[in-house]
Amino acid sequence: MNKDNLLFTLLGLVLGFVTGWLMFEKIALRQPPRLTQDQLAAVMSGAPIPGPDSTPSAQGAAPQGAMPGPAGPGQIDTSKLDEAQAKLQQHPEDPELILDVANESFDIASKAGKAPFVWQQARDHYLKYLSLKEPTPDVLSDLGVTYRELGQFDDALKTFQQAEKMAPEHWQSKYNQVIVLAFDLQQYDKAQTILDDLQKEHPDNQDIRQLAAAVAQRRSAA
Repeated sequence: MNKDNLLFTLLGLVLGFVTGWLMFEKIALRQPPRLTQDQLAAVMSGAPIPGPDSTPSAQGAAPQGAMPGPAGPGQIDTSKLDEAQAKLQQHPEDPELILDVANESFDIASKAGKAPFVWQQARDHYLKYLSLKEPTPDVLSDLGVTYRELGQFDDALKTFQQAEKMAPEHWQSKYNQVIVLAFDLQQYDKAQTILDDLQKEHPDNQDIRQLAAAVAQRRSAA
């Protein structure tokens, strides 16, 4: 399964101001689809993020902590997660199976939006995996995303910093720090310092350019 860890990206200048796209992305130099404008609007308002196949009548249909069953209109297919959990029940200490459950939970929570139960499940399985295996920047970045989604912003920041120390070339770790500092903690000076470094190191990176515009917009409105 391809996993990238690039957390949330606010992208784009639309009609002269930054609206952006807030990305759940996972790294290893691979990037999954960005959020749609409807999903971005949900993020900015704090509402549940509609999944890519969701319809207005389907959004919010599942109770908190419960996921819709396999593949119907507006539903999220949980079959891969169900399969991973079944395998883990047979081999509860297998680190790769633990990571599979974490990754599948992460993917479903990303599609479901505000799904605290599923984010908690992803977080707990990443932590269990890290209790058995050495950390990698990718796993740490995904763990940082789960912390952010659960409102544990300080833990998210520390985890992204740990990933950066482990792999300084892992620019997404710095990128994610900027997101947490600027948009969650409103620590704009710290965010700008990291952002300046990112822009110097990656002057042609479009994602970083758009993040800089989004940070500037947010800071001017603060």
